[in-house]
Amino acid sequence: MTARAAVVVVGGGVVAAAAAYQLARRGAGVTVVEGDQRGIATNAGAGIICPWAEPVDDPWYQLCCAGAWHYRELLAMLAEDGQADTGYARVGALCVTGQAGTLPGLAALLESRRATAPGLGEVTALAPGGPARMFPPLAPGLAGLWISGAARVGGRIVAGATREEAGFQYSATVAGVGGLLAGAIDLAPGLGAAELLETRIGFRPATSDGWPVLGALADGLFVAAGHGAEGLTAGPVSGLAVAQLVLGQEPAVGLAPFSPYRFQPG
Repeated sequence: MTARAAVVVVGGGVVAAAAAYQLARRGAGVTVVEGDQRGIATNAGAGIICPWAEPVDDPWYQLCCAGAWHYRELLAMLAEDGQADTGYARVGALCVTGQAGTLPGLAALLESRRATAPGLGEVTALAPGGPARMFPPLAPGLAGLWISGAARVGGRIVAGATREEAGFQYSATVAGVGGLLAGAIDLAPGLGAAELLETRIGFRPATSDGWPVLGALADGLFVAAGHGAEGLTAGPVSGLAVAQLVLGQEPAVGLAPFSPYRFQPG
């Protein structure tokens, strides 16, 4: 395809929006088609961008890391195009536990990844009571780790989430909400007097192996879907890579591990 190609993007979540934006920025004529459906995963996400604590170093983890790092380039593009108010902020993340002895392994894992994940930033061990000084609603005896490179999109306190194979049943269960609230109060007793503003339901697009599908399905037909809970982290760089593929350019990240044809027998 040429840079003046006419492209129809089906979907309105973060992955589709990223693909449409990158296509339009490269001169393509873009039409976005979005269904008016409840449960869009993008709208239900907590906005957390912190992929580095995952225990497995595989192509999916690496794609998420590339996605977290890509935000710097994406924010610069958006600012250049007059969109400076994105809701993105590098605020850091707290990993907390009541058992300080469980933290050294995670700290070692994070430190081992700093050279290959520049977005991770600094990792700081916090003695019991340290996390509560940073976020007072937390229980006072918790120890933790501070990951300075973590970011968020949006600003709010979210307790979540349950993960259930419920098809397209758009409803929150009493057990699900009750369990989340009980866990949140146990971890952060200071939230007991907070107002419950809403519950959110999102249908996570998932595949049988848990990895997204990215690439060409047929001549002129491409797919970028199946990011599960990591759409906000990996979605923008996935959208960029597929947009480049559509236009005959070299994708910014390797897409071979995420081929839609990997499910074919043999």
